[in-house]
Amino acid sequence: MKISNKLFTKGLSKDEFSLLFILFMTFLTGLLYYFNFISINYTFLTLIAFITIFFITIYYWKIREKVSIFFTIMIYTYTLFTQFGLCFTYYLITKSVVSTYGWETQSFLYSEYYPQVLGLALISVALLVLSALLMHYLIPKKDNSNFRLLNQIEERIGSKIALALLTIVLLYFCYYIVTGKIYLGMDYNDYRVSGVLEGLYDYIIIFYSISICFLVACAKGWEFKIGVILFLITAIILFSCGNRGEVLFPFLACLGIIVYKQQTINYKYILAGAVIVLVFIPVVKVFRHLGDSNLLTAYIEASPLSGLAEMGVSMRMTNYIVTELQNGTREFLNGFSYYNPVINILDHFVPFNIRLEPPIYFNFRNSFYFLKAMTPVAESFANFGLFGVILHHSIIGGVLGVLEGIKPTGIKLGLLASITATLVYATRNVFSGVPAQIFLCLVIYYSIKIISRIFYQRRKVKNYDKAINQ
Repeated sequence: MKISNKLFTKGLSKDEFSLLFILFMTFLTGLLYYFNFISINYTFLTLIAFITIFFITIYYWKIREKVSIFFTIMIYTYTLFTQFGLCFTYYLITKSVVSTYGWETQSFLYSEYYPQVLGLALISVALLVLSALLMHYLIPKKDNSNFRLLNQIEERIGSKIALALLTIVLLYFCYYIVTGKIYLGMDYNDYRVSGVLEGLYDYIIIFYSISICFLVACAKGWEFKIGVILFLITAIILFSCGNRGEVLFPFLACLGIIVYKQQTINYKYILAGAVIVLVFIPVVKVFRHLGDSNLLTAYIEASPLSGLAEMGVSMRMTNYIVTELQNGTREFLNGFSYYNPVINILDHFVPFNIRLEPPIYFNFRNSFYFLKAMTPVAESFANFGLFGVILHHSIIGGVLGVLEGIKPTGIKLGLLASITATLVYATRNVFSGVPAQIFLCLVIYYSIKIISRIFYQRRKVKNYDKAINQ
């Protein structure tokens, strides 16, 4: 019997329905893994996981021009690398990829809890995309054409503020270069103890990310060209000192803006992503410890698969947390790592101290965890277990689905990209920095809106006066 090309009252195509079905089945597969209902060889477990991820990716590719959740897909893609990069490479390509890793790093691949860890990773990526898709279908699309003049003013103000911030960021690093505290080609460990990370550094990196997002979303002509040049000069300084995420995360967010404006994913963007993962990340990883050695040496020593493996090592954090909880050496945080950063922000605005005493198990910042890169999967599990992983990724996907569903343009698109860059950065970091970064994104966004509204009202008054005098 011939299947109809449209399904349900929402008019879902067969490909859209197939994608929703695959996402739901991936979620169920993750649950089966987590509860150990599937007891087979780890290689076959990993292969099944790979097949489900492959079909999710293929079916979204088929509907990409109709369903624009590009920023969600960006986080989904990076989550794939950080959760599955090493296990897919090790079990499905070559086991030699762990030859340079110590036992502590690679041991999760043979852990008795590996099926649970793999199941949690599947649940996270499935719910991230599934919740974004559902919100995309449910949220009504808005028409912003009635505010064209205000939008144009916002874009002009946004581009100028972005240029100012990029200039400040570049001057910050130039100061440290001129004073001799950092230099191009500096060893990454020397960079970390140079003093550059002190003081305003965290804010500078946040402004660097926010400013390029607003620039790409708002700027045109010479402002765009100058902004890109400022961004690239700063990027060269950061890359030469072994920094990667500080540049790559906002770059990926900007790539999302370009894709969003074009409403399609071009092959050249996939090629750019592949070059970043398979070539650029491994080269910078090696170069960051070579000091003054040349880039050619770094390229020769780097392996294309080492980039995937290095990001995929992050899955070990979930194994650590699961193992500790199973062995009774850790207790659930019950949301502390999520609400505590918000309380710390509010503490700056009240006349008395409201900071909380952290529980003993809130130890993500100690040397053991901090140097191994925390992930949203591990942290959400540390707070609420399986329910935490389900809730966290459903909320992230749902919020992004809502933001993308309203068809943002101009500074709204810059805000969405800035938030996305923050969330991408959080895929290999603790959540504690996310509220503060999003708060700064909102401060810049509403500052642009307030300034733009003032200019807009002046323009309206001026036009009104002209009409009266005619």
